[in-house]
Amino acid sequence: QTRFCCINPSPATRAITPSPNMPVGKSFQRPVAGDKKRSHKDLQSTPPAVGHWQVNFTAADVLRAVSSLYDDQLRPSRWILRKRLAERVEATCTWPKDHGSEELRLLCQSMEDLVVLVQEGGDWCVLLVNRAPDFIDIFDAKDPYPEEMWNAAHAYFLSLGRNGIGSLPRGRYASAQLLMTRCLPFLAGFTLGQVCHIVQLAVAHRRLLGYTNNHVVAFEHSACGAKFHHMQQQQQQQQQQQ
Repeated sequence: QTRFCCINPSPATRAITPSPNMPVGKSFQRPVAGDKKRSHKDLQSTPPAVGHWQVNFTAADVLRAVSSLYDDQLRPSRWILRKRLAERVEATCTWPKDHGSEELRLLCQSMEDLVVLVQEGGDWCVLLVNRAPDFIDIFDAKDPYPEEMWNAAHAYFLSLGRNGIGSLPRGRYASAQLLMTRCLPFLAGFTLGQVCHIVQLAVAHRRLLGYTNNHVVAFEHSACGAKFHHMQQQQQQQQQQQ
């Protein structure tokens, strides 16, 4: 079992002594590439350099992003919170991997409505103080979905084209988001977290989806599907020879 440790002060302490270094409404701007680690004061006062990538957001943006992930039943981990912030606020380009994560964590830690939990290995997530979590474990191998849904999903996945035409983007989160926008009847009533779980099961356990050319397609059209089909043909030939 993964162990977490709370790096925020207790709720009672936070209510009495909120952080003076980073007010909840203060605009937060990520440092430009190559910047050295800076203090809370620097993060508040230093504007981003012109011409460099940047994402500007406030603590209120962070709180809304975390709340929206709760609505989607997605645990607000570091990487998914960064994705959600980039979706919800103006971004000049893609947020580079891990850049600005420490500054974002410090901002979350300073907010009295949030608790930051650090996982073994250094990763972290954010929880709301006054809302009970109801997250979907997208890596859970247990399949709670009805066979009728899977049959409809399989039929739809087979209709996805090849070579990127009509296929899904690589990644559970991105694939689930696109599926949700297509208003598919077999996914009606499911949250984004549940659809992420469905995509994971379809790839890892059901053999309904696979990867090819950096896209998600029907398993039958994927690279692994082609290998699997070739292996089956070889086994059938060997059985016939015997």
